Amino acid sequence: MKTDTAIEILATLKKSASSREAEAIALAVGALEEARERREREVAQAIDALRVLLGDAEGAEREPTWRFLRGHLNLPPDVLDEVEARLGLASKEEAR
Repeated sequence: MKTDTAIEILATLKKSASSREAEAIALAVGALEEARERREREVAQAIDALRVLLGDAEGAEREPTWRFLRGHLNLPPDVLDEVEARLGLASKEEAR
């Protein structure tokens, strides 16, 4: 995940930064960690809701149901992609 990479890079930069720069880097890291936690909550909420909606859909019905719902959900594309991957709904063509 890009956020994790950014946090790691900032942590490395902080080691050699002046105290003022280190404070700014710490603020940036905190903001990135909050964003990561917020995204994770969004993903978890979407997965919980979709498990309820897709619970009755079996086998071949799950993917068309997901494709329909995906087009109507108001979530960022990266969240939709993560939900799709975690629920095992990504088609083989998309996984490549």
